[in-house]
Amino acid sequence: MGLIQQAYTLSQAIEQYGKSAELWRPGKGQYGSPGVPEKVADLKGLFHTSNSYLNVTIQEAGKLSDNKQPMFLILHSSYPKKGDTLKISGHTFTVNTVDDVGMLGICMDLSLTEVDST
Repeated sequence: MGLIQQAYTLSQAIEQYGKSAELWRPGKGQYGSPGVPEKVADLKGLFHTSNSYLNVTIQEAGKLSDNKQPMFLILHSSYPKKGDTLKISGHTFTVNTVDDVGMLGICMDLSLTEVDST
């Protein structure tokens, strides 16, 4: 399947099954101090979880914890950056990593950490 067909298929899946989200970025105040967060963009993507990340901590030597990692798959965009805040269906997440899947410039997978559930 060609790249154009893959991009079209993904865009149709996101349009039909995707969730809407708001992308917020921490604002900068005077002298670089934290300011008021600003809304950067409205996104639509596929929310999913991944088991591919294993967390190993020094305090728990030798103990591996296999946690489900929340992810958000979107069409390629210049907006998301590490440290941004993503609000999806009343849940707030922090963007940990932004991965260009396959380095093809078609889609991006955002690795998330849930902040709260208000």
